Amino acid sequence: MIIILFGKFKTLKHWQHTAAVGRPFRFPFNYYTLIVLGFFLILLPSSVSNSTNHSLYAQKDSPGKTPQSEKEKPAPAPKQEYGNKEDSNEQDPDKEAGEEVSEENLYPTLEDMQDRVPSAKDLALKPPIDWIVLESNRVMPVMQVFPRPDTLEKMLEAIRTFEKEAPPRTTEEEIKAHIAKRKRMLLLEFSIYEDANLKIPRLFLISINRIKAIIYYEELMLRRIHILRKEFRIRDAFELLHQLRRRAPDWKGIDAAHDHILFSAAEKHARAKQFEDALLKLE
Repeated sequence: MIIILFGKFKTLKHWQHTAAVGRPFRFPFNYYTLIVLGFFLILLPSSVSNSTNHSLYAQKDSPGKTPQSEKEKPAPAPKQEYGNKEDSNEQDPDKEAGEEVSEENLYPTLEDMQDRVPSAKDLALKPPIDWIVLESNRVMPVMQVFPRPDTLEKMLEAIRTFEKEAPPRTTEEEIKAHIAKRKRMLLLEFSIYEDANLKIPRLFLISINRIKAIIYYEELMLRRIHILRKEFRIRDAFELLHQLRRRAPDWKGIDAAHDHILFSAAEKHARAKQFEDALLKLE
């Protein structure tokens, strides 16, 4: 449009100048320069932007095509639930709560565990752990079992009491219910931590007929106390003994451990030729 107007304006100006002066009219060079620059700076960018916008709108509104931004957008990841069906809280009412222990060979032997008594720091800060010794002499570190202590003896005594006090069974349903309850009473329920942070326990069941012994958390504390006093770490041994006494004041072996610590303290003073202090510890 500017070029057309400019052409008409130039023609009219040329006629007027020729009629008045007698020679043709010419524009200076700077007028041409400004006009060309105006064309490239104003009309060309606007026309390019309009054509670009129209092409984008056409691509967005076309029903058969998908915009590039939507095409490259990844699909949302499916939601994942923690654990599997067996680990969920919804249990089958016809099944026992928990699962039986299998693959005993995955656990260390009792001989190997003798050198793995928890440290004093772990005993003080980490959740309590018991050791279940199986008939195969494998050891399972588990959360505390109940009743305690003398778990196996108390469970067997409960079964004997149940047999004595159970009413007569006359029908087949009563007999089956009695057998099922007795079988359930033979199962010890316990939990095992499945993560390194000791925060996700998993429930298990095991027949007490498969259990050789149970080494309780308190017994592990006593073992660590004796290790400390043999190393002449008298103060650490007394501190751990104090924690055990507060936790289970009537636990068997506490008084004997106290005396053994004093004997070790006397031996330590005697080795340092502090005989008077050694005699005081012995007294």
